[in-house]
This record gives sequence, structure tokens and C-alpha cells, in this order.
Amino acid sequence: MKSFDVNKVMNELIRTNPNGFINECHFQLEFGFALKRVFPRYTITFEWNQNKKRIDLIADDKRERIGFEFKYFTKKESQPRSLKYGTKISFKSHRNADLHRIGFWKDIEKLEGLLNDKRINSGYCLFLTNDFNAFDKTENADKDFDISNGTKPISSHLIHRTKQGDVDYEANVLGKYTLENKVYGNDFYYLIVPIF
Repeated sequence: MKSFDVNKVMNELIRTNPNGFINECHFQLEFGFALKRVFPRYTITFEWNQNKKRIDLIADDKRERIGFEFKYFTKKESQPRSLKYGTKISFKSHRNADLHRIGFWKDIEKLEGLLNDKRINSGYCLFLTNDFNAFDKTENADKDFDISNGTKPISSHLIHRTKQGDVDYEANVLGKYTLENKVYGNDFYYLIVPIF
């Protein structure tokens, strides 16, 4: 992973898509196009599936295989935005930010497993939102799945419990990661977790 720089891809993506995306699939597609423009040597595969392990995007150049997982979460905005190609969109509210945070850590768990199985050489988990509150530290049932700035997770065994105390979701994360959200384009924020 010496030559690949995900920040170069994000800068290209911000340049070409500063107002966000229609949905998560659109985010993945435009990220793949940006990656190919910045690093043309990579072959891009969307929805890569190997032994029942599905990955949103794989970049492969015969020397290294990089896995990418994406989360895209929006809050409702009163004014429509102009996207690339003249498309106008009014963002809807994706309720349940906790499920997106849980999914983010589950994606990290998945990429760590693929790395340990030597099916990828590295990976990146990306979270993009126009709702900065998604990065707030939480003390709710999803507190183990926190994505606020700092070193995470606190424990390697992450648990989300129902109001009755039953385990609802869980993840086992091997690494410790420094999370730092950044500004993306016009009123969006993103978080990237590299998995090596």
C-alpha cells in the first residue's frame, strides 16, 4: 500500500461531486470513477463477491488488492441541491444513525477478516454524511459503535442491546483506529478508516 493514497481520490471526488450523491450506490460509482482517474493502473470491480463475502468495491493492480466499504447517510434539507450532470435532488432523512454507525463497524470487521484471510492487501471504510450529528459521541445503546473523533473502539467486542437488554448487533474488531472526520465539499463530512 505504499503508492496508493485514498486522500488523492477523495480530493478528486470533492472536486467533481462537491454537493453529495443521490444514494450510496451513486457514491460508490463516483468514487470508483475518481479512483480510476487518479490511479489508472487499477482495475475496479463493484460488488465483488468471493466465498459469500461481498465488498462494495475492489481496486486491483495485480500487485495489491484494496477493498472499500461505503456508508452514506443524509438528513433532510429544505432546498434541493444540484448534483453532477445537472441532476437536482432533495435529500431525505435517513433515520436511525445508529444503524449506519453499526454498519460502519461491521464493515470494518468484514475488511479485517478479508485482510487476515489474505483476500485483500488493505482496505478502507468510508462514511459520508451531511448530518454532522452522526459523529456525536453517544451514550445510547450503540455507544460501542461510536464514530466520534478519537481512538476507537474502546473494546474489541462491540455490542448493541435492545431496550430489554438483549444483544441486537455485535461486531468483533481487531484493530484500534484513530477516527477524524473531515469536511467534504458543500456541507458534507466524511470519515475514512484505513485497514492494514
